Amino acid sequence: MTVMKPVVALKRYIDQRRGADPVTLDSTLRAARSLRNDGQTNAAVLLLREALVRCPGKHRVPLQVELYRALVAQGDLDGARHIITVAAGPGNSRAGRVWSALDAGNRDVARAEFESILGTIVSGRVVPIWLASFDLLADHLVGNLAAVPASGTDAAPPRSGGVYAVSGMGWSGSGAVYDFLRGFHGVEAVTGEARLIEGRHGFKGLLGAAESPDPDAFGAALVDFFRFSLVGVTPCRNYDEFRHVANSRRFVESRDGLEYAVECQELLRRVCGASAGERVVTLRASLPDFAESVARSRLIDQSSVPLLDNVVHVPNLELARDLPAWTFFATVRDPRDQFVDNVLNNPNFRRDVRRFVKRYRKMRGVLEEVVATAPNVQVVQFETFVREASVRADLVNALGLTKPRATASFDASTSQRNIGLWKSHRVESEIDLITRELSEHVCSY
Repeated sequence: MTVMKPVVALKRYIDQRRGADPVTLDSTLRAARSLRNDGQTNAAVLLLREALVRCPGKHRVPLQVELYRALVAQGDLDGARHIITVAAGPGNSRAGRVWSALDAGNRDVARAEFESILGTIVSGRVVPIWLASFDLLADHLVGNLAAVPASGTDAAPPRSGGVYAVSGMGWSGSGAVYDFLRGFHGVEAVTGEARLIEGRHGFKGLLGAAESPDPDAFGAALVDFFRFSLVGVTPCRNYDEFRHVANSRRFVESRDGLEYAVECQELLRRVCGASAGERVVTLRASLPDFAESVARSRLIDQSSVPLLDNVVHVPNLELARDLPAWTFFATVRDPRDQFVDNVLNNPNFRRDVRRFVKRYRKMRGVLEEVVATAPNVQVVQFETFVREASVRADLVNALGLTKPRATASFDASTSQRNIGLWKSHRVESEIDLITRELSEHVCSY
């Protein structure tokens, strides 16, 4: 019997599939990940490129993201950057011209290219608002503070309805808390781990630049904040930048895109109008209403409380102090189970137990410091939460949530299967090290 090389066998399989019913998206992604994890990156790239040829538009993004990962593993970084930029949305493959022209002082060229790209994304009244925001940014970069006008469009009034947000530590069980809370009337889930607040090009990055002694840092950070976290018009160099842009596009292209554009313009107007000494205060004062407005723009029922999924992870929970009307549920878990769950289910997890121990200890330290000074942060122990109904009842009673929905995403019995994973872990030395080094955080059950 002839044994074919993996790529040859895969090519023959693909050829045989031509004209037949397509394999499912999930099975294609699983096959590609398996090939990549086995070091067969050429085969993974071939499979994914063929799938993209045959795939309808709405399913292309997961395939493009997986192709990005395969190309990175293959060492084709230029190809990886191109495909992740395309995945982020229309126009981004030529968006680099906007920012290179603006950086070179060619404002008219940059604006014309920006307007052209906008035309592929939005239409109508929202276009001039985004162009006015671009002008605010361009004026700020040349120090033309006098050009900052008052907005001609009313922004949304200040918000005061509060927001719920779950915060995890990387497979620490925050998804169970999220699914539980979304199962009550009066709460509406906003999906996606948005990067607007804690991302490198989000509010946290902009605050860091505002506090920097480097006089040029803030201008560069403001451009990045605008292009990555507000309008989502930029090429992407990596997956994190893709997450910034893809999330921005969800808001730009949403049914409430006009309101979102106005909110962004008002934010820029305040920030660009602030002196260097006022920037930090202005940003901190602007964050609560802006972030809540963005969250509420995704709601169907405006009387509901938005429920956000890891928009601020535990390592960045110091930001909770700037969002006092929000309630954060910081979910922690037995480090042994958290490590094993990452090994089993997180394809991007770096299996280094000592690194894991160091990072886990650091995150718990951050959490302890934040809880001591931020009363809006509640710690939820995953194991206790899923095993004890009384703990869940106390939580919702404190929030005033009394009416569960007819259908719910949370299943306590299913979640309880994720307790004690470490007992079946094959590498006992890893579990022994975690137990010894993080003994104060392991659970007895």
